[in-house]
Amino acid sequence: MNYTTDIKGLLTSYYGMPVKVEVPIGGYRIKPGVMPVYMANASYGEFSDTKGTDGEPVDCYIGQFPDSNTVYILNQRSKDGGFDEHKVMLGFLSEEDAASVYTECTSFIPLSIVCCTAAQLSWWLKYGDKKKPATIESLPFDTDSENAMEQNLYDWEDPDIAAARALYDMRHTDADEQLLEAPVFDSVIEEIIYNEKGEMVVFDALVVPQVKLEKTAVTFGRVFNRCGDDSLQVAPEGVQISKPFKKNGTTNVAMVFELTDGQVITCFLHNPDKTPNQLKPDDNLIAWRWMLNKKDITILVAPENGKDQHINEIGRRTMKLASKNSKRFTEANAQRAKREENLRVTEERIAAKREILKQLTDQINRFKQIQQQAKDSENTAPATEPAPATEPASQDDKQFLQNIIAGTEDITAPDFDTRLEQIARIYEGSGNAEMEKLLEDAMNAYAEQTDALDKLSA
Repeated sequence: MNYTTDIKGLLTSYYGMPVKVEVPIGGYRIKPGVMPVYMANASYGEFSDTKGTDGEPVDCYIGQFPDSNTVYILNQRSKDGGFDEHKVMLGFLSEEDAASVYTECTSFIPLSIVCCTAAQLSWWLKYGDKKKPATIESLPFDTDSENAMEQNLYDWEDPDIAAARALYDMRHTDADEQLLEAPVFDSVIEEIIYNEKGEMVVFDALVVPQVKLEKTAVTFGRVFNRCGDDSLQVAPEGVQISKPFKKNGTTNVAMVFELTDGQVITCFLHNPDKTPNQLKPDDNLIAWRWMLNKKDITILVAPENGKDQHINEIGRRTMKLASKNSKRFTEANAQRAKREENLRVTEERIAAKREILKQLTDQINRFKQIQQQAKDSENTAPATEPAPATEPASQDDKQFLQNIIAGTEDITAPDFDTRLEQIARIYEGSGNAEMEKLLEDAMNAYAEQTDALDKLSA
């Protein structure tokens, strides 16, 4: 549930935003010097820990449907006809419903109303300018908003400035660094089919007859190349069209454009006609999403003021954004490739050392078995002359084993494994009890250190 109430059923929070109800529905709102107002169709309250135009918490009217994600920010009219303050209308099914309830409670007609989502409201309550009437431009972009296609966030008269600002805004909401991660062809489709939940928002940014899709993709590739500079073009053989796939009962297809720096531009199209499960040659495919790498950039190329973007404008905006993102993308992927190569080398070395460790462990086990057999023979055999003393151990070999036990020997050194094997061959079964014990302890320490490396690489 996206809202909470107290034991009286009064709203206490809306999408995580604290709410305090001052006058329940059916009560009277009383202000000094003003006739009481009967709250016939809504409760009245405020958003705690906020500050409105008058320096007090932002007021709200609460309707009968508090689970709705749609909110209306009402700009209240002052006595002289200008802007007075904001009233947030929660739990109403339409703008007309919200305005009607407000007028019934106050006898005033609102100056204006802007529709938004709960997420946009949360942002506006924290950061919005409360001294001005709320407008579409006052709110951050949200694909779930009814006004999404009316939000002209960037002035593309200067594409360099517009692309830089768009990239800056996107990076602030790109915690997963989707702008820096180029998807492979199949993963683009999987992202839509498997990872997204709920209904998709349809952006009618481009209409293409299915029979002309391949030609359209080639045309887009040429436009991207024309709009890009010499250092950033569509890669040779970089234009691909996916096989049709279904999402929410509608047939979809994707045009994918791989750029020379490794970035990927993707356009998803669907078939919304009367036979959405079939794709016929004369079907019109509607583009509903554009992506740069794994980041949604549809807002840059969606219709503005009710008009579709021209293909040249789509190409210009998209390639400007890709160009601005190219340097950081290239650096991030170079670092990622280096990390992956280091990980691969480390894993190979660990695998090799594990194999050597297994061989040495097998030798130790065989030595222990021989040692046990010798002890058993000593217990049953008649007394004999004491065995001659063994040759003294090499101090270097002894120090080497002690360093392994102490953890100061570099087990990743190229000659480490060779030397350890040589020492094992010399002292296993040699009768030198001190060196045999050091060798066993060193093997155990080596195994523990190898396991630690393995966990670190994982």
